Formats: sequence, structure tokens, C-alpha cells
Amino acid sequence: MDNQKYGVLLGSIMCKSCGELIDTFDAEKVIIYYSSCKNQKCGSQENETEKQQIAVGGRSL
Repeated sequence: MDNQKYGVLLGSIMCKSCGELIDTFDAEKVIIYYSSCKNQKCGSQENETEKQQIAVGGRSL
């Protein structure tokens, strides 16, 4: 099926902190990429997580 013909965008970019949909893009299958949105609160949560990981030797909590 031609995705362009029907306007279906199967690719998504989601905020890894708050889950907000940042953008969509044309893809041949469902793809979800995670990034950080421009919300200041999400940026501070990401920095706090990095600090916690450093405090426990780089391991995920």
C-alpha cells in the first residue's frame, strides 16, 4: 500500500520523559523513536536521571 496516497504516517517521535508526540514522519512500517521535547520540565527530569545513574556507577536504576 502506498502510504503517501492515503496520508498515513507510520513513524513517530515521542518524548521519552512525558510521552508527548513530538513529530511524525513517513515510514514503511510502524517506527517509534524517543527523544526529549522542548518542555523545560522534561529536560530537568532527564538531567536528574543522568545524575542518579552517575551516582550508582553508571547503571540504570
